[in-house]
Amino acid sequence: MNLATFNRLIKPLRDRVLTMFSRGLVESSDDTTAMQLLKISMLDDELKEEVEHLHPYGLSFNCPTDGSEVVVGCVSGDRDSALAVVVGNSKYRIKELKSGEVCLYSQHGQTILLKEDGSIELTPKDGKDFVVNSKTKFKKDIDVTGKITASSDIASTSGDVKAGSITMKLHVHDGSLIIPTVGGVPGTNAGLTKPAQ
Repeated sequence: MNLATFNRLIKPLRDRVLTMFSRGLVESSDDTTAMQLLKISMLDDELKEEVEHLHPYGLSFNCPTDGSEVVVGCVSGDRDSALAVVVGNSKYRIKELKSGEVCLYSQHGQTILLKEDGSIELTPKDGKDFVVNSKTKFKKDIDVTGKITASSDIASTSGDVKAGSITMKLHVHDGSLIIPTVGGVPGTNAGLTKPAQ
């Protein structure tokens, strides 16, 4: 068998291998379906529509269409069996992470950073709120440097609530005046149950 014959025989296999993977740009996405569908422009002006995009379990996202790149795998080299494997966008990627750090981010500016020192840093976009939509338990101290604002009661089931040196457990209220306990010494109207005369 000469080389020309060999090349002719393996050409179909070679073509399939060469077309198994490609890269392209995301033109649009449909995130209403069970498997997200992408419209992708690939090399040589090849346009693929309704390309299924596999997401890792536990992570769901809808990529922006302003420069998101995609790696496409074609099962058995069949271009009609395209599958979007990885989608990324260098415009919004968080850069300069330390070795081992992980960051969840979006194009809108908020991040969740798992830091090298073991801490977690949650950062909303400037001027936006960090919202927790369920009962939240903290098992360690909370250190707050800003103001705390509450729209309902603040309750303590076993501890004390303090404002500076004023303790809510020991301060005295006579019905009209609050005379605080300072340095462990109760206020001068201790024990009064009606307004002072």
